[in-house]
Amino acid sequence: MERRAHLRVPSSVRFRYQIIEMPLKNPMRDASLFDLSAGGAAFKAEGLSIGDVLKIQIYVPDYHKSIAEKPVLGKPITTLGKVVRAEGDKTAVSFVGTYERDKRDLMEYAVRKSYMIRHQREAAISA
Repeated sequence: MERRAHLRVPSSVRFRYQIIEMPLKNPMRDASLFDLSAGGAAFKAEGLSIGDVLKIQIYVPDYHKSIAEKPVLGKPITTLGKVVRAEGDKTAVSFVGTYERDKRDLMEYAVRKSYMIRHQREAAISA
């Protein structure tokens, strides 16, 4: 059984990436997320190879500014990611060099998202 260091949840928040190579000429690209954790992400992208280094922007809700449980979109978390899996159009990255406060924001997002999913499942079962 695989053990992960961080809670991983399905996610659809805005996710952008840019391949880091010199000279820096690649534009930021939007990608569809499969899942997200404080330590990495899996997303839909083609043309990436294991070992590629990416600049990543993740737009998670800012729960501290939210009103009445309606999340407010926060400023993007910017980090670097190293491609650890590239199979077809599914790519996985491990985040490297993430600031601790950003890691905490990602963990908070994952915990809240996990709670919402569990709560929705329980509500569906009892309905």
